[in-house]
This record gives sequence, C-alpha cells and structure tokens, in this order.
Amino acid sequence: MKDPQKNKGLAFLKNVSNTVHSFFRESGHLLKRDWNFLKLHWKQSVVPFLHRFFSKVDESTRHLFHRLQDNVMQWKQRRNSSSSTKPEPESTEESLVLAEEEKIDKEPNNQEEANVQEEKGKFSSSLWHSFIFGFNVTYNVIRNLILIIAIFLIIGGAFAAGTGAGLFASLVSGQEPPSYEEMKTAIGDVSQTSSMYYASGEMISDFRSDLKRTSIPLDQMSDYIVNGIIATEDEYFREHKGVVPKAIMRALVQQVMGSSVTSGGSTLTQQLVKQQILSSEVTFERKVNEILIAYRLENYFSKDEILQSYLNISPFGRNNHGNNIAGVHEAATGIFGVEASELSLPQAAFIAGLPQNPIVYSPYTNSGQIKEDVTAGLSRKNEVLFRMYREGYISEDEYKEAKAYDLTQDFLSREDTDAKNKSYLYDEVEKQAREIVMEQLYTADGKTAEDISKNKDLYDKYYEMADDDMRLNGYQVYSTIDKPIYDAFQQVAANYGYTLGRDKTVTYKDKNGRTKVRYEEDPETGEKVAMKRPAETGVQLLDNTTGAIIAFVGGRDYESNMYNHAFTAHRQPGSTIKPLVVYAPAIEEGILTPASIIPDTRLFVKNGNEYKEITNVGKRVSGTNVDARTALSKSMNIPTTRIFLAAQESGDPTKYLPLMGIGTDSIPESDYQNASLALGGTSNGPTILEQTSAFTTFANGGVHTDPYLIEKIENGKGEVIYQHETKQTKVFSPETAYLTLDMMRDAMNSGTGKGTKDWLNFNADIYGKTGTTSSQRDIWFIGSTPNITLSSWTGYDDNMSIDTEGGTSASIRNRRYWARLMNAIYETNPTVLGTDLTFKQPEGIKTETVLTETGMKPGEVTVPSGSVAAAQKYAEQRKKSQPGAPDTSAGTWLPDGTKITINGDTKQDIFSSHHLPGVTKYNFLIHGPADEQNLFWKNKR
Repeated sequence: MKDPQKNKGLAFLKNVSNTVHSFFRESGHLLKRDWNFLKLHWKQSVVPFLHRFFSKVDESTRHLFHRLQDNVMQWKQRRNSSSSTKPEPESTEESLVLAEEEKIDKEPNNQEEANVQEEKGKFSSSLWHSFIFGFNVTYNVIRNLILIIAIFLIIGGAFAAGTGAGLFASLVSGQEPPSYEEMKTAIGDVSQTSSMYYASGEMISDFRSDLKRTSIPLDQMSDYIVNGIIATEDEYFREHKGVVPKAIMRALVQQVMGSSVTSGGSTLTQQLVKQQILSSEVTFERKVNEILIAYRLENYFSKDEILQSYLNISPFGRNNHGNNIAGVHEAATGIFGVEASELSLPQAAFIAGLPQNPIVYSPYTNSGQIKEDVTAGLSRKNEVLFRMYREGYISEDEYKEAKAYDLTQDFLSREDTDAKNKSYLYDEVEKQAREIVMEQLYTADGKTAEDISKNKDLYDKYYEMADDDMRLNGYQVYSTIDKPIYDAFQQVAANYGYTLGRDKTVTYKDKNGRTKVRYEEDPETGEKVAMKRPAETGVQLLDNTTGAIIAFVGGRDYESNMYNHAFTAHRQPGSTIKPLVVYAPAIEEGILTPASIIPDTRLFVKNGNEYKEITNVGKRVSGTNVDARTALSKSMNIPTTRIFLAAQESGDPTKYLPLMGIGTDSIPESDYQNASLALGGTSNGPTILEQTSAFTTFANGGVHTDPYLIEKIENGKGEVIYQHETKQTKVFSPETAYLTLDMMRDAMNSGTGKGTKDWLNFNADIYGKTGTTSSQRDIWFIGSTPNITLSSWTGYDDNMSIDTEGGTSASIRNRRYWARLMNAIYETNPTVLGTDLTFKQPEGIKTETVLTETGMKPGEVTVPSGSVAAAQKYAEQRKKSQPGAPDTSAGTWLPDGTKITINGDTKQDIFSSHHLPGVTKYNFLIHGPADEQNLFWKNKR
C-alpha cells in the first residue's frame, strides 16, 4: 500500500477539482449573465479572424485564376509566333503546300468565314468569363457556408462545453472527495458470514443471512481465478490508473448500436467503487463520481489490495444450500467443495464468469438444487477460458483441455442445512449474541438498559442495528455448549421423551363451567381435529463453579414446537423452591438448624378474607413434630410453611432469591407476602435455567455464579469484542450451603428422591430435590454433583395435569428420565460429573449431640409468664378457624413459672459454628402454636 502521508495526489486532485469547478461555474454564470458581451466578443474576435482567413483564401484563388489567364494568353502568343517562323521547305512540292496553307491562313475565302471566326472568338471569351463568374459565385457560397457552419460549430461547441462544464460543476459541487481512511474503511467494509461454535470450536452453524460471504487474503486464491477475473472483467487492470476511456467509449457505442455482444466499460476499480463507496444507481452524477474516485483509489491502494477486495465482495450466485453467496471463498466451497486456492482451471473459469450475471450463470436454484439447464454458465466458462488464452494466461492445450472437461461432475449436490440453523441451540445462541451486541451499541451511545426497556422505538432501533451487525460482519460466536453431551441429550429426548407423559387432548372451560375440547386444523387434510399436545421437557446442565451452560434440552421436537422451554418457559417451581426460599434463608438467619423441630399439625393460613388449610402430599397431616432434615427430605408442606412464616416474622426472606438470579420479573415482591410461595406457588415462576442456576449456589459454597451461554465474540478481523466475565454473588455462608445440601442428600437417600441413584450407572456424591405443583401441572427434579447441576422439568404447555400412567407417577417417570440424562453424561464424558469428588465440608461445620425431641441440648425449662394466656387465646382462635378443634379451658394448660427438666433420646447432627444448638427452650418449636407448645411441656411433667 502506498504511503498516504507521502502521496501528493490528494492535494493535487483537490486543487484541480477546485480550479475546474470554479472555472466552469464562472463560465456558466458568464454565459447566463452576459450573452450580449459574448456576442460582441465573437464579432470582434472570431468573425474578423474567419473573414481574414477566407479573404486570404479568396485572394489566393483570384491570383490563381489570373495566373491561369496569363498562361492561356502566353500560349496563344507562342502559337502565333510559331506560325510566323516556319522552316524552309525541302522540295518544290512541299513549298507549294506551305504557300497554300499560309495563303489560307492570311486570307479568308470570304466574309462569312471571317464572321464565324469572330463569333467563335467572342463565344470562347464569353464561355471563359461565365466559368470564372460561376466559379466565383460557387466559391463565395461555399466559403460563406463554411464560415456560417464554422461559426455555429464554434458557438455550439462553446455552448456545449459551457453546458457540460456547468453540468460537471453541478455534479461535483459540494462533494468532498473521500479521504484515504474513508476509502480504506469502505473497501474493507465487506459484509461477511457470521458463525457460531461449540465450546470445542466445532461449528454449530452459520448465522442465517440473505448472503454468505467470507473474506480471505489474495494469496489464498488460485492464480487461475485471479487471472480469469482480470482477463474477463478488466484486461487492462495491471496497466490502467483506474479508468480505461476507450473501454467506456466502446461500451457506449455498443450500447447505442444495440450490439448483442457487449463489453463492460467499468474497470475492476470502478466496480469496486460502485459496490463499496457509491451506489448502483444509473445516473450521470454517480458515473462522474465513480470515475474520479476510481482514479483516487488507484492513487492510494495497490493493485493487489484492490483486486483482493473485489474478489471478496463480488456476488457469485448461489451455493448448494440455496444461499446467496459472495466472494471467491464461498463460491469455491459452496459450488465445488474446495478451497479457493485449490480450484482447477475449469472450476476457476466457471467462477470467474459468474459476476457478470450471477443468478443466471449459477448452477443452483434458490433451494440448492442443480438446475436442469446449466448451459448458460458453461458457455460463460468457455468464454472466460478463451479470454484467458487470448491474454496469454493459459496455453492452447490448457484451453482445449479445460473447455472439453465435463464440469457438471464437480458440482456439489444439494445439502439441507435446516438441521443446523433450525434448532433450539441455534435460536438461543443467536438471541443471546444479539443481546450482547445490542447492549454494546446502546451503551456506546450513552443509553442504559432502562432507557431501552422504556422506549420501544429505541429498542427496535438497536435491535435491528445489532441484528445486522451480528449477521453481516463476520462475527464468530463461541458458546459454552459441549457438543457430544448436547447431542447425547437430544438423543435421550428423542428416545425417551414419550415416557414423560402421553399426548393429551386440550380442553377448556366455557362460560357455564363445562369442559370443552379445543380443535385445530389438520395441516394435511384441512379438517378440524381435536387439539393434542405432548408432555414437554426442559433440561439444563450447568457447571457449578463457572456457571457455564454445558448442555440443555429445549423441547421434545423443534419442528412441531419451537418454544424453548429450557430458557424461556416460566413455570411454577413446586417444592424445588423450598431449599431456596425457606430452609437455607432460615438457617442463614439463625432461625433453623437441621435438627430443629417443627410441628406437622393442622395449619390454616389467611388467603384473602378466608383461611386455607395447608396439608402434605395426599392431604395428610401427621399431627406430630418433625425435624427440619426430615421435613425437607420428605418435602413436607406443613413444616415448610411454618418455617417460612417464622422467617417472615423475624427476617427478610425476599432478599435471597434475587441474589441467586431469580428476580422480581419471575417472582414479584408481592408473592413473598403469600405463604404459598414456600410451596412454589407464584404468580409467574422462574425459568428452568434460573431455577437450575439457583441450585448451584449450594454446591458452590453459598456463592451464586451467573449462568452464561456465550463465551466470547470475535469480529470479522478476529478481534475479541466480547469476553464473558464471571459474575459471582455471595448468598449464604459456606456452612449454610453445606447444611442445606447435606439435608438434600437425605432426599436422595431416604426422601422423595429415593431410588433415583439406583438408576445411575455410576456412584457419585449427589444431592437433589423433587418438585410437584398443584394438580400435577409441573414436575421437577434437580440434582447436583460437586461439578455440575442437572435439572429436568416436564409439563404441558397448556398447563394440563400430568397423570399417573401404568401405575407410575409423573415424578418417578421424570426422575428416571433425569437418570438417563446423567448416564448419557457419564457415557460421553465422565470427568464432567466429577464422580471421584465429594462436597467439601467447611471448617465451620460442627457435629453436636442433641435431644431427638427438641433438636437442642438437655436442660431445665421454665414456662414463661403469659404462656397460659397465649395458649388459651390461640386455642380460641383455632376453634373459630378450624372446624372440629377441641374445647379447652384454663385447667388444660401448664401454669406459668413451672420448671421442667428435659432429657431423653439423643442424636447427632451437624451445625454451623455460628448457630450451635443451646439448651432446650420453652418455645423450641419453629412457629409452634402457643397451645401446642404448652401442651408439649405439660405432657413432659
């Protein structure tokens, strides 16, 4: 590339442009303002000149005729002179003859003959004078005509020149020539195909786009393709300075004459200017600017730079996928399946002929099928070969051999790429990449996420900008997805997704409360048929430490349902929310330990103006006290709700879920006022990704790491424009996290998840939690090893219940499905699971011995003052809100101030050193009713 700092062409061109522009502009104004002065100028200057010129011509002509007359007179005199000086006769006979002739000459026979001679003389003189007169008249007419024509030509030419100059000036008026940097940016601004990749670097797919283009350097292009393009599109490319005037004139003449064979008037440089700097509109203004900028471009850039840019941006028709393609790389790989550097001569000649009419000469239809008739492209290929031979790029033998070669055998067969760019994975990577680019764009403009969310027009603007950027600028988007595991998950979904639940007919309630069947149109027959829906699946696999999304399942079948349940669906979390919103926060706040005791007795909570009874699964109420470990592992609703109510009274349970990535858009703040939240009852609900990510907090020592799918994004130059940065938030202490996960170990061993590990093909340290919502609309299981967390959700999109089938509950079917996914990981890459690892116990975890009945140490308890009154009051309230509650009286209660020593069976459990168990207290029951507290101690006397 030439050094722009040392190149004086810019200053020169600017000076010339300014001078020409000023001159022609002033000339135009002169013609318009002072036409009389212009006529006077022509009369005083040009016309006298022409008059003098033709006067000299006239004088010369007259002189010529005078000389002619003189010559005639001299000839006559010589003739007469020769007659008077005749030679002496040699004989008498000859003398007589001569004498006779002389006599005849000197003496006419009679007067009549003399008159004839006189008339002849007069006629000859008259004829001569007539000729001279006619010649003079003709000459003067012609001279005047020439003079008039010359005047008109000069005036017309001057007017045309002035008009052209004015037009030229108006076309370039007010337009600054592009700078070096602007031209460099323009010719380098080549839209390129963007692609997405798995974590391993293997391509997922190219981004869907109207045009596929990949730029490569010139040295990676075959000499055949380079020479073919030059020979066909611009034979003087190596010699000209940007424009070939005679080529422009030739093309213009061919156009005017309507020639069937035309040659382009634009050089490669001009074509590059038209495609990258100007537009393709057919106007004089664009053409003038195109010529000027072409000269300018050649002044700043080398031939190779111009050629490389041209070969990377020119359209080359379609590939075997039916995509529009540009650049020789996409042409080579998309038509012949080879790199641009490996093209054979006939292949290169075929590609070199495409830019003239890419769609006509392309061998493919818009669906990627090979055309029935490809003769147009093959004929064009032969024309390219001939021009290469004519220009000396190939020999005659090479020309004949390449022309005879059957190129149709090299065309790639149609290939369907729908499977690559029509999937849950493609959609999600594209969506998240666009969001990242969009954020960069509006942030660069000083906008915030709040600005964008409040202004739809602003959102749409940056959305479109980001979408264009992402698709056309050759972005390389690298995801966190492990391809082998991802593929294995899709196989599990395809093979066993049907086991989650049968296809169900969609129903609804009409205004009278009657159940009705929904109908839809059969796409094949057009008939109305009952609408049926399959039980869907949503799966997420996360790295506990980094938050990377390793794999997921978006649904049963993308073609029938493109809704991505793994990322998009907000579902009721059921009991999977219990450790997140109830147990861990209560432990962190010092309200609860694994050994704490909670009553599993009848519980009524306010629901509007009424009271709603909370029951365990199957509407059971044990009427006993249970410890927290048991309550969580068996997913008991009543104890869980009591813990949540206790936390509401003494702490702020709303602060923990947002720290784990479940924001108010999923669970609004108003939901925290409802006791049903403890059991997973929400007005909206978290996504499968959010719920899974929250669970990683326990495996990660109480620290939540934001989940992510996009590792990095590179632009078309290979520059990293985005690199994921880990975002971690401390939610719980390591001790709280460990205690919670240890309680969920029991869920796997003896609780609601019992039997799940039996379906695994390996042993590992695993904690997990089941989840089922009311009416069996959502079924969950989330389990973690030290390395990963895997979730499995199933349900119907229309919120229908999932039935027990074949005697097997939906929960069991889902856990078996989860186990199949875990086995798929183990079979694909067992190191991902961390089967050789165990959850590390923090130093702050202590083992203590406590009473089984109270979860605290043995000791003496005194009934506090006011306990009897509180018990009596609660009993009376219970009687009002709970039908069938027993009658009580003052004699029922243990009196205030009574001392009781508590001891008995003990057990060991683990505790946080921050909240070690103390001596048993009177109100040891978590959210224990006053009457039940008193009665417990009365029974201990």
